[in-house]
Amino acid sequence: MAASVRRGTPARMLYLDYDAALVPEGGAEVLHLCAGPLAIGHKEPAGEAFQNAVLRQQGLLNDSDDSTASESGSDDDSSPTTPHGSQIDTDSDKPPPGVSWKKSTKKKDKKAKGQKKDDLYALLGLKQERWMATPKMLKDAYRKVCLEMHPDKRLVGVTDEEEKHKVEEEFKKIQEAFTTLSDPAKRREYDSIDEFDDTLPTDCDSAHFFQVFGPAFRRNARWSVAKHVPDVGDASTPWPEVEKFYNFWYSFRSWREFPHPDEEDVEGAEGREHRRWIERNNSKLREKSKKEEGRRLREFVENANRIDPRCVRRREEERAERERKKDEKEAARRAKFEAEERKKADEEAAKAAAEEAAKAARAEEKASREAAKRLLKKQRQALRAINEGDGSGKLLCDDDLEECTQKMSYEDLKAMCERLAQFGMTRDDQREIAEEEYAQLQSRLAAEARKKEEAKKAAADGLKGAGKLDAAKRLEAMKEWSPEECRMLDKAVARFPVGTPKRWEAVTAYVRTRTLDEVLLMVKHRQGMGAARNRTAEDFKAGQKKRAEVTSDADLRMHAFTDVEVNLVGAAAQVRQGP
Repeated sequence: MAASVRRGTPARMLYLDYDAALVPEGGAEVLHLCAGPLAIGHKEPAGEAFQNAVLRQQGLLNDSDDSTASESGSDDDSSPTTPHGSQIDTDSDKPPPGVSWKKSTKKKDKKAKGQKKDDLYALLGLKQERWMATPKMLKDAYRKVCLEMHPDKRLVGVTDEEEKHKVEEEFKKIQEAFTTLSDPAKRREYDSIDEFDDTLPTDCDSAHFFQVFGPAFRRNARWSVAKHVPDVGDASTPWPEVEKFYNFWYSFRSWREFPHPDEEDVEGAEGREHRRWIERNNSKLREKSKKEEGRRLREFVENANRIDPRCVRRREEERAERERKKDEKEAARRAKFEAEERKKADEEAAKAAAEEAAKAARAEEKASREAAKRLLKKQRQALRAINEGDGSGKLLCDDDLEECTQKMSYEDLKAMCERLAQFGMTRDDQREIAEEEYAQLQSRLAAEARKKEEAKKAAADGLKGAGKLDAAKRLEAMKEWSPEECRMLDKAVARFPVGTPKRWEAVTAYVRTRTLDEVLLMVKHRQGMGAARNRTAEDFKAGQKKRAEVTSDADLRMHAFTDVEVNLVGAAAQVRQGP
């Protein structure tokens, strides 16, 4: 016996394996498409036992429901059987050992609103299809039941009043069942309180994940608002599909309702406002149960994500990738640190070597300077000794001699001393040579002063020319001034005269279309004023201010102290008396 069940996506196929023990003794083979879990109205399952086996494999029927149905059918044997009486081996449908389960926390309340006294689907003959029955199947089943159970047909020839009342009540229940199930809102509420196994697995071995958690996911998929629910897949499912599956269940939207015992019937509302108030109140009462349902599914999905071997493998790969990146980063950081340390050590070694070389060079330079100073000092002493001579008179005055010793170099002093110390030189000849050397020194100093002045003047002229060239370049690069802008500039310059605080900022604000630099450049160009002339013009009012003048001579001390009698004697008395 073989059958296929299509579940979730159209490409997903589940199979029931062929079992030779299920072949009848006569050798006949029963082949039938299992249409129980599918919404196909023109097909029927090939036997109740076969249907139960398929529903059990899909997680839509638990053992307790199956055993209850078997007990109602036969008191001697509670195991499901085929239509021919042979038993079905259900060991493969049972969960593996070592599985932890979380039972439903909901308590059955006999007074709960919508409590089912009668099975509405059973009244219409759709006990197996139940929530999977389509609207067309409901209509067809209702028509069929009406034809069979209508009082006009069943009460033909019946005279017993009690039997008539019973038949009429049964038909009313059928009508009420169809009324309830044909209304989408009422049917959703009825399906929500229909018998459902809320038990969910919490832990199991990773090897049994798909066997344990797969049926639970398929069982709870019936509450999904979305029509296409992704399947849990298997160990070979690609990771993008696995990620899509868990994203769907983490954001799962359920249409399941949770009627509260204290709710009021909306049909009994007296008006629109009263109806709305009842709906809001009922929604508040159901909110707590909806949150509990959300937490239940969320915890179930988190447990599945924790145990799923595909997610475990993915987390291990991500952890390994993070560790690899961390190791690479650490290795790069270590290599960078070592390179920096080596570079720092090399720099420090080079710096130490450079410092040692500089220190040696400074010491050598200092020694050479000291030697030059000693030689220069010796030549100066020699020149002073020659200048003093034997007491017959100095060759140069002290100021000229000091100037020679300070302004002349060592070579010049040495040459001068050699000329003055020639054999046979008289004092007059030495004086002529000294005066000649002094005159050459003065001419050389004057020439150096002239060169410095010329260089300074050339630098000033160069800066002035560069400033003019820069101003000309900026003037050429500046956007051409329109006649209106020039008129506004002249008006602003006349309105804000020289001496106005922040004059050029005010002029720029008055023109409005130009920057401060452009305004200053244009004013200089139009007026032919340089920077120095502008500063002079800015301060001309300050120069025109009247300075304080002393109009009287200072009083003498003896005139200032008119109330004090001063007795002068000696020279002071003579000065006071005058000539």
